[in-house]
Amino acid sequence: MYLNWASLVLLVMLTLLPGTATAQQHSFNSLNWITEEYYPYNFTENGLVSGISVDLLRMTWEEMQEPLTIITAYPWARAYRMAQTQPGTVLFSMARTPEREQMFKWAGPIANVRFVLTAPKSRHLKIAKGTDLTGLRIGTLREDVGDQLLDPWRDICTVEPVATVDQNLKKLDMGRLDLISYEESSTRLLLLRHGKNPNDYETAFVLEEVPIYFAFHKDTPDDLVQRFQQALDRVKQSTRFSDLVDEYAR
Repeated sequence: MYLNWASLVLLVMLTLLPGTATAQQHSFNSLNWITEEYYPYNFTENGLVSGISVDLLRMTWEEMQEPLTIITAYPWARAYRMAQTQPGTVLFSMARTPEREQMFKWAGPIANVRFVLTAPKSRHLKIAKGTDLTGLRIGTLREDVGDQLLDPWRDICTVEPVATVDQNLKKLDMGRLDLISYEESSTRLLLLRHGKNPNDYETAFVLEEVPIYFAFHKDTPDDLVQRFQQALDRVKQSTRFSDLVDEYAR
């Protein structure tokens, strides 16, 4: 009886060791997968999270023989803070930039995208360089890379961060903004969803081309990230992934 009790105490002590607790905390089942509204890569429709990145993630889970789990969508600024401050959090799709490199661990890329300034063609804006932004009003998504890329010119133009891109599209339509700063293809698709003709708008200035990734909290064990990356690579090399991209391009 004494031996059984001692064994039980030893087992409890082992489960409380830092290494054991970390391994349990960071199993794939316990990771908190979060995303934002970034059409067509990740978005909510009829209460369900969908998009290229979401489907790619689910394919990767299947490749790893891991159970499907809940994906929760948040406003970008909140999701970005969660990914930095809450261990076990994975945020997608995040632009991988030099400023963010050491803040997260990365798996990807999901795609390469361009962040641009978009304006109505009727404005006839001529922007060849950053200093041409003088006096202009630019709408951004709060803490998004499209907001951060404007840092060099904030002293010569008015940057107006908001919580959602939809707000910026409405302000642009009302003439309260001259430009919006966001990813190029997503902007055109969102204009369509708002009943606008994308051909009435133009890319006035290219800020930067960047890859988008799955961003893991920096304390996530390397072996988990590497295992996910290996499965992701296998999925991206398959016809399933090319078929997925074609489906959203229609």
